[in-house]
Amino acid sequence: MSEDLSEGEKGDGLGEMLPSDSPRKKFQRNISNLEVWSDDKKEKKLYIVFISLHGLVRGENMELGRDSDTGGQVKYVVELSRALARMPGVYRVDLFTRQVSSPEVDWSYGEPAEMLTAGPEDGDGDLGESSGAYIIRIPFGPRDQYLSKEVLWPYIQEFVDGALAHILNMSKVLGEQIGKGQPVWPYVIHGHYADAGDSAALLSGALNVPMVLTGHSLGRNKLEQLLKQGRCGNRIKSP
Repeated sequence: MSEDLSEGEKGDGLGEMLPSDSPRKKFQRNISNLEVWSDDKKEKKLYIVFISLHGLVRGENMELGRDSDTGGQVKYVVELSRALARMPGVYRVDLFTRQVSSPEVDWSYGEPAEMLTAGPEDGDGDLGESSGAYIIRIPFGPRDQYLSKEVLWPYIQEFVDGALAHILNMSKVLGEQIGKGQPVWPYVIHGHYADAGDSAALLSGALNVPMVLTGHSLGRNKLEQLLKQGRCGNRIKSP
């Protein structure tokens, strides 16, 4: 299944949205073009995309523990985005999450973008115009409702469409800034948790760029803990 997704053979029309100069239009898909980081990579200006869809994600005053979806993963992806953006070889990191404009949550989760940190200075002591780490909130699903991760799945394609539109636009912007007029595509798309992994696979197939997945939570471990707590196995497996 993951192989099919990574090939972009999904019949969802993503290919028709891509310009003729996109990587998917120009090259056949490779198994992976990720390379081991070396000194020569420090001279590159990479664009990296993270995806973490569920929970409430912001850079300051994180509400860790507010609910089961807003915990360690939120802190992990935010801090990792900041750390990568400070590396000399990285120009921009976009952390995609869900835009939530619900009266149940703080207004900040409805902001389309939030800067986490500026990028490193170049040789002249200047910061790139669009460099740094950003939270990019993509609207998908009912905007006025804060949804748990279990009910986000029907809206994954809506997220992918919005994320793809942002990446296509950003690739052109970065192309003007650091690509000598040529689009700068994501070096990698990194999904966090299963919902984001599915989204990353769809975007990877559409753009012909590598993807990686961090699961963050294994069902087997959760099952063991629930059984130790006396939960019935049949009840756990039931939908």
